[in-house]
Amino acid sequence: MLNTLGETTRYLNDYTESRRYYEEALIRAKRTKRPNLTSIVLSNLGYVNDKLGKYDDALKYHKECLSIVTNMKDKRMIAAALDGFAGIAGKLGQHYRACVLVGATTKLRNILGFIKDPVDALLLANTINSAHEVLGEKAFAEALAQGENMELEDVIALALELNA
Repeated sequence: MLNTLGETTRYLNDYTESRRYYEEALIRAKRTKRPNLTSIVLSNLGYVNDKLGKYDDALKYHKECLSIVTNMKDKRMIAAALDGFAGIAGKLGQHYRACVLVGATTKLRNILGFIKDPVDALLLANTINSAHEVLGEKAFAEALAQGENMELEDVIALALELNA
């Protein structure tokens, strides 16, 4: 219920309130020892902290999420976590890294046959558009292709190297 309230307030762009709901949801999710639920809430906390400009906190949540979902081998959630890293990389001016991550997650989603949540897709679209503008067509395409051709373990390592 708390995660749903967090989602609702996030969709309404009330990120401070959303963060409050997600933080409470995280406490409860960890108590239940359900890693799948915990990873979802961690991912959501990463996104709202990103929107609030709290990149250190966002990275902390995305890293914890990525650790859990990597251990679970949940590729759908791995893609979601990597998208979170891509968004932050773009905001930190690391546009090439952002595009590599986007290339990898796009390939992963295509293989698994699922699409990105529309609200999260909009957030990432801003990162992609900025990177395209900064990098230019050739470097942008190269970065996406590099991500598409990387092994998942290497993409995860690239994401984990990111610091705010």
